[in-house]
Amino acid sequence: MARSSPILESARMEEYARQQTRDLLRRMAFQAGRTCRLQNEAAVHDLRVSIRRLQQCLRVFRQFLPSAPRKKLRQELKRVLDMASEVRNRDVALDILHQTEALDTQALQRILQDERRHSARTLEQELQKWSKKNQQRKWREKLDL
Repeated sequence: MARSSPILESARMEEYARQQTRDLLRRMAFQAGRTCRLQNEAAVHDLRVSIRRLQQCLRVFRQFLPSAPRKKLRQELKRVLDMASEVRNRDVALDILHQTEALDTQALQRILQDERRHSARTLEQELQKWSKKNQQRKWREKLDL
């Protein structure tokens, strides 16, 4: 049985890494647009998942991607993920409050809803910048995808 050369295997792995990164970057951009439109719990959750998957891809395949752009993208993704986490944290807290039997949670619910609206607005503004600047295309070019 013939074995393929390590160079050929490396080239296949590099192409696979680039394809996965390209797909995950596209998915994250789709989720960013969806989150801007819907701004609901599910959209924010899906955005966070897509960002975490892309971050993991950038870590796992780091040897196949240019270092400086990869690190810069990871920083940008972390910033957006932190914004999305602020929204998601309020969603979880509100869900917990809705499930409690306590009678006097209305004031806390109002505060959390106000905080969520503010966090969602901040996230939406960031995602709109991502879209307007066509960040997906920019990162594809910088990462040689």
